[in-house]
Amino acid sequence: MRIEIRGRNVDVTDDLREQVAHRFDAIGRQVSPLSRVEIVVSEEQNPAVADKFVAEAKLHLKGVTLHAHEASPDMIHTVNELAEDMRRQ
Repeated sequence: MRIEIRGRNVDVTDDLREQVAHRFDAIGRQVSPLSRVEIVVSEEQNPAVADKFVAEAKLHLKGVTLHAHEASPDMIHTVNELAEDMRRQ
C-alpha cells in the first residue's frame, strides 16, 4: 500500500511520517499492495478551536474509496484515531 502524506499549515516531519506508516501498517496488510491512501494533516489557526489538529484520509481500493476524518488537540492522537477509523471501515 502506498501512503501519501500532505500537510496544510503544518510541516510533515520524519517522525510524523514514521508514526503514520506504523499505524497504517496493519491496514496495509489487509488490502491490496496496489491500493493507495492519501492523508492530509492540518492545523486550525483559530485559537477558539480546541481540537486544532485535523487529519483526513482517503483509501482508494478497487471499486471503492473509504473516507475518515478526525480532530484532536494532539497530532499523534489524531493520527492514531484516524488509523483506527480506517481499520474499522
